[in-house]
Amino acid sequence: MDNTHMAIKSRKILKTGLIISTLFASNIPSAFAQLTYKSNTVYRAGANEIIISGTPNTKLAVNEGNYTKTVSKTANACGQVRIIPPKKGLTNLIVNGVAIDVTSLTAVTTAPRCSNGTLKVPQTTAVKTATGTVVVPGLTPNAAISVSYDTPKIKSLVINACGFGVIKTTSTSPTLPATITIAGTSYTTASLTDAGEPPKLQRLNGVSSCYTPTGWTN
Repeated sequence: MDNTHMAIKSRKILKTGLIISTLFASNIPSAFAQLTYKSNTVYRAGANEIIISGTPNTKLAVNEGNYTKTVSKTANACGQVRIIPPKKGLTNLIVNGVAIDVTSLTAVTTAPRCSNGTLKVPQTTAVKTATGTVVVPGLTPNAAISVSYDTPKIKSLVINACGFGVIKTTSTSPTLPATITIAGTSYTTASLTDAGEPPKLQRLNGVSSCYTPTGWTN
């Protein structure tokens, strides 16, 4: 049976267990050891799933775009709050309802310190330290302060033994991300090729079986 016939057969088991590893290693270049749809490495199945091809049994970083995170911080006795930026980045910072442009803040070697309710060096505006920590003064001492900012949502996507990973809608995230970015390349979800139905991986007794829907071509 040739490879073309194998690809188009309805719900065809591609290979299982050790056999699929042998097939990828011996007959398909490693760069293509992944399940694609009409040569697309990123595609969707309707409005509920994005399928991303990749090297089997690895993880892939997928940026699903920015989301707004809101936290409550307690101001110190001098009315300061400190915001340590997340590793993934921080934009659109809002502290106690006031927007702060982090890029325009004065950088200081050491932020003004609070001692017994008194700042050793007066501080009237927000500053940022060499490590990126933002220090905001002028707040009510010891009060709860609302802090919000935008930060990227990075998903560590598992690429399964069949060479694909899936981003799905959930009850808490009922819509797919509008865009995703993988290794610097951005994709608009609405513009992705629609495969209609997704591929499937089924496991039985530790053996993985890979299936594709009727009519698929790769």
